[in-house]
Amino acid sequence: MSKFCRIINSIYKRLNELSCPFLENINESSLPTLLFDSNNLRFELLKWVVCTFDPVFEEFLEASNYHTELFQQKLITALSILLHSSTNYAELLSGKASQKNQLEFWDDLIDILYTSHFGYSYSLSNKDLSSNCCQSFELTETFLNTCKFIDALIHEHKPKELFSNDVHLFNIEIESQRKKQPVPSLTMLIEATEKMKEDLVTKTNELESLLKSLNFKELENHNVENYCFKFDLSLKKLLQMVNQFIYSFESDLEIWCDQPKLELSNIGPSIKSLTDLVRHYCSINDNLSILKKNSSYFTDILKERRKWNDENLLKPSSLTQLREEINILKQSISRKYSK
Repeated sequence: MSKFCRIINSIYKRLNELSCPFLENINESSLPTLLFDSNNLRFELLKWVVCTFDPVFEEFLEASNYHTELFQQKLITALSILLHSSTNYAELLSGKASQKNQLEFWDDLIDILYTSHFGYSYSLSNKDLSSNCCQSFELTETFLNTCKFIDALIHEHKPKELFSNDVHLFNIEIESQRKKQPVPSLTMLIEATEKMKEDLVTKTNELESLLKSLNFKELENHNVENYCFKFDLSLKKLLQMVNQFIYSFESDLEIWCDQPKLELSNIGPSIKSLTDLVRHYCSINDNLSILKKNSSYFTDILKERRKWNDENLLKPSSLTQLREEINILKQSISRKYSK
């Protein structure tokens, strides 16, 4: 079995013993996908490891989204505190680091959590504690196991780095930013305080002069309430007018239009780019052209109807002739009945 497979097998067994909730439908062959692919499940696993090690980190990471830069910075800070290393965690989180570095990172991280949870390293539990892992250790055995663990740490890391007072609690990027911002001297702080004090006095004097020159009327509560009530009524009235217009359009105008349905332009917060703005204004122009075409169509119909009515109206001469014909008919009828 290769070294890569041995470490993956070791990580899988340790996560199982720690009752990791993310191993459902995950086996040893699919574990590298979970560890190395940059996705939400990988961030959740990292968050679970950090928060299981110390519940204080849970509140520290809770209110942030996985895709935000703030969450990644918080996670980098937590990993720096947990691993006490100056590794570039930004590449590890983004998945840009080599597979070897990512495998070493996960091995160290899971080993720290395992040791913190059970009180001994996983390697020691496999070699010396396999038969007694569920039994209580005697003081001598515990002391020997602790010595072996310290010896393994010393052989793996440099003793100078382990016992150095200069502990790197932050990653390389945060350390570089902290070095760029030196702590100001006491003289600089005093000068800044004096300047702020002078500015405060100046602004206070300006405010007092404004208060003296302007007569502010103190608003009473009932006046403010009346104004708010009137404003609320105006908004409700406007809403009713808009609803009535929409209803009238849908019930009366829309049924006469053979053209495609008009789309309202979402001018406002929905426009996020110049392209969207141009597209919306082009839509407005198209809708206006449709409206113009429909208007001309109805105008032509009305003109024809008016022309027909004008042609069929009775003229004064025709009215006189009609009146004479009616009189003749009346006379003939009267003569008929007089006989």
